[in-house]
Amino acid sequence: MEDRTELKPCPFCGGAAEMIEIPHIPRGTDYTPRCKNASCCGRLTKKWAYRETAVIMWNRRKADET
Repeated sequence: MEDRTELKPCPFCGGAAEMIEIPHIPRGTDYTPRCKNASCCGRLTKKWAYRETAVIMWNRRKADET
């Protein structure tokens, strides 16, 4: 069974990924998964209101859909 809490490696360069938490008062926190490699295009990702959603969206791969 797939672990839905851990980030997969970057889909662009294969490097390690990290979760950035961006606090917003009073709304809560946004979550942005991204590649740790500063020169990778995987650093430009979307913000999500829920950590679980951010992990699922980062871990989604086109090859997984077939």
